Amino acid sequence: MNKLLRIVSIPIFFATIQFSTLRAQTSASLEEVRVDWHLAGVSEAASDYGSALGYFKEVVENAKYLPLVSREWYQGIGWLGISRSKARLGDTCGARRALATSFSHSFANAALLEQDTFFGPLVGINFIDSLNAFWSHIRMLNRSEWIQQEPMVFRPHDAQPGEPLIICLHGGNGNYRGFADYWTNVADSAKATVVVPPGIIRNSEVQNSWEFDLAAIFPSVESLRTECIRKYKADPTQVYLAGFSQGGQAAIGLTLLHPTLFVGALSFSGFLLDSLDESALSQASQQHVRFYALSGEWDSKDFLRSLGDIQRRCTKHGIPFHLELEEKMSHEMPLDFGSRFGEAWRWIRQPEPVYDVHSVGGSGQ
Repeated sequence: MNKLLRIVSIPIFFATIQFSTLRAQTSASLEEVRVDWHLAGVSEAASDYGSALGYFKEVVENAKYLPLVSREWYQGIGWLGISRSKARLGDTCGARRALATSFSHSFANAALLEQDTFFGPLVGINFIDSLNAFWSHIRMLNRSEWIQQEPMVFRPHDAQPGEPLIICLHGGNGNYRGFADYWTNVADSAKATVVVPPGIIRNSEVQNSWEFDLAAIFPSVESLRTECIRKYKADPTQVYLAGFSQGGQAAIGLTLLHPTLFVGALSFSGFLLDSLDESALSQASQQHVRFYALSGEWDSKDFLRSLGDIQRRCTKHGIPFHLELEEKMSHEMPLDFGSRFGEAWRWIRQPEPVYDVHSVGGSGQ
């Protein structure tokens, strides 16, 4: 072997090993973060705030090994969980310190905190407002240097024209790149083009949200649909929406309001707070749209109530709406997302006449 080639090959060889090791470590850390996040949610639902505090600390620790954007988001949300747990345990000073750390890691939704009738008064509305004012100013100064956001696109390895298109909408205060991690293998399993866009509201460099007003969301989703059909030659009669939490609300609501554009929706820990009139449901029924929703039994009662309500109304109009309640799961994506998506995809593509709420075993995030 050429001497120079030998010299060059050695560092490349070790760099390859280090990269593979780092990738494996990152994947393991992400799984640990998701499990700890799930356990923290379960503990909060059981009012076991001491255990929740410990699991949120694990989220922050294990997130250190994730890519920068995901790491920053998980640490921001993790420190928020620490703050929330400390507040419930009566540690006001600790809750304030943790909340300040959360804001330093790009958390940026003071209004959400102030709506919490327990957390806001305990930590102090003025304290929250001062944190928000300080970090809002920092974000304004740094905004020009933020990473540009483009939709994440996943296609089957043997992509063909005329395949379905799935547009996946992350949750409020979410990180769309982190949300995209759930969908990396779906393109091949579903034989579909999968697109994960950032929310239309950019709260910080790593955090986006959607409007609750469906009319405000529609133009960006419609534009993305048109562009993907043109660019990837997707079948315009097989466009589905999927979403988590606030993204689940958008997926359900936009499909009902625009049934000629979207043939079905898959919702994970979603809801539908908008009140749609009967004429919208009647028109959706004529277009044969379908819905699959999976939520945890420990999710917000208001969210579950809204899902039950829209399921009953859809059923009344002959719209297939399958609502699955997962035991020991809170407001989260299911841990076994791959298999649960497979079930949802098979049902929504070949729906069965099942409209009742079902409970199943297992847990998830």
